[in-house]
Amino acid sequence: MTSKSLVTLHHENGSHYVDCPVMGRPDVARARKINFLIAGDETSIATVKPLLTEAGGAGVWEFGNEVGAANVAKLCSNYLVLTAIEALSESINLADKSGIDTSLWMKMLTQTYFNSPTYNNYSKLIMEKTFQPAGFT
Repeated sequence: MTSKSLVTLHHENGSHYVDCPVMGRPDVARARKINFLIAGDETSIATVKPLLTEAGGAGVWEFGNEVGAANVAKLCSNYLVLTAIEALSESINLADKSGIDTSLWMKMLTQTYFNSPTYNNYSKLIMEKTFQPAGFT
């Protein structure tokens, strides 16, 4: 794993290494509502965490001292977001082709069972057919 190689390289050169992927699109980062996922040894986390807290955001989530753990948490989170987007796309398409008012239907869903940023934000983009720009590189 790349992170395990990087931690060795950093330690050999007297520096700290932590995994620290982020959760949130660029607009979320600009609004200082991003989530930081962090993993690494306790000393390194203690060194970096105040900088993350100062940077602002929704939170700093510690995933232990095993290098790579925060990266895995990020990948698992991305998988859930991607499958939610796929499910939204298929469902919106079916509802639309069946003559259902998709805006009303999504309003009902996002105010009941699926009230989350992922469903609220991506359903709007899908219904508006706003596919570009992707919001990430």
